[in-house]
Amino acid sequence: MAELWVGGTATRIRLASPYGIGSNSIRAYGEKSAVVNPDGIRWTNKSVLRLAKNEDPIAVIERRARELTLRALDAGWNGPPFNPTAIADLLRIPVEANASIPDARIVPKESGHVIQFNPTQPRARVRFSIAHELAHTLFPDVAQEIRNRGGNRIVADDWQLEILCNLAAAEFVMPAGSMPSSDSLPSIELLMNERKRFDVSAEAFLI
Repeated sequence: MAELWVGGTATRIRLASPYGIGSNSIRAYGEKSAVVNPDGIRWTNKSVLRLAKNEDPIAVIERRARELTLRALDAGWNGPPFNPTAIADLLRIPVEANASIPDARIVPKESGHVIQFNPTQPRARVRFSIAHELAHTLFPDVAQEIRNRGGNRIVADDWQLEILCNLAAAEFVMPAGSMPSSDSLPSIELLMNERKRFDVSAEAFLI
């Protein structure tokens, strides 16, 4: 069971998914705890609804992330480790260091977007944070406001957007099919070696 941190003081929601992300214990903004499955989640975030329309948001974000990943692989992207800045280059999105921000953000500009990250964070976290901000570009309203990693605490359901961006970010740093297949449960030692090989945090590896 993986644990996905959205940020802030949070409650815990257990998400049982048939879409390949496993059974995740997700910490999200709010005051109540609930046990739900994808068919039972009441998606309310406006960005999520605009993305998904009448489809399941998890299925949509995974599909769109994998389409972008395949596009990058076709353009020569390789790994592991898979550097998410290559996807930013493909999308012509500048990536800039900015030590004045806590983590990372994507900022709309007249000519597109720019991703900013805090270079003092651990390398694996920086990579995942950049991938997370790239995930925001999969949403049709990304240009409407600055998107900070961790979400907007004023917006009660912003955790829904952050969860989907974390799922897409995991695809960008560990593309589907890049992990060795096995019929048996891998050892902890093997899993930790794979985490190092992909140069990702434990958070990203367990999503």
